[in-house]
Amino acid sequence: MTAVLVLAALTLSGCGSPPAARPPATAAPTAVPSSGTDSADQLYSQYLAALRAARSEHYRGTVAFNDGTSVSLEVTATQTTAHLLARTQGVTVEEIVTGGHVYQRGGSHGPEWVTLPPTESVSAQALTMEREAQCAAREHGRLRLGPRTRIGGHLVATIVDDGAGPGAAPENSYLTLDSPVHLVRVVQTGPESGGGSADCGHEPGPVAVSASVDYDSFDSPALITPPPNPADLGGQVA
Repeated sequence: MTAVLVLAALTLSGCGSPPAARPPATAAPTAVPSSGTDSADQLYSQYLAALRAARSEHYRGTVAFNDGTSVSLEVTATQTTAHLLARTQGVTVEEIVTGGHVYQRGGSHGPEWVTLPPTESVSAQALTMEREAQCAAREHGRLRLGPRTRIGGHLVATIVDDGAGPGAAPENSYLTLDSPVHLVRVVQTGPESGGGSADCGHEPGPVAVSASVDYDSFDSPALITPPPNPADLGGQVA
């Protein structure tokens, strides 16, 4: 999840500096008594295995940064493709990752679709589920189990990450207890740590300090295709 937050920060480079905003309030989870559960590491491993095998995921949320800005996100991802919408104060930046290329419109590159050069596309690959699973496996701190709760119609376990690892952030991840284990919500509670790798979405820029992201679809069919007639940054049709 941290990779997505960093990618949101990168979109701000072409969007100006909107007024500060906090992530919108989400319904508080309802506590459920615990009755025996796997360890945090075991449950997290099950989540990673399901993430590597699932066909797709869809999530949306809001991220706040240390420079007072905020961005709302919506992401659809498959194992090797992704579609990102990042919005801030009336400006939208859209990215598509597919076929080893990253396409963008909005922000610093203008309103038309362009194919990003390799130097600008490494971070966006972190949006794919394949890369997300790789990064989630290595960019986290110490994990512990929090209380079981209900979010919507889901019974979930809380995994508390202390954020004390390179590229990690303190956050609460709410994972389903039924199979396949998947995220329902992530709430970041403090600034991310330094030391994250570029292939996991980490680049210089604003630091995410809080976020709330909700997942509403997992392992459904999804198809993400390149945009029509994208141009490279030199003006040639890709």
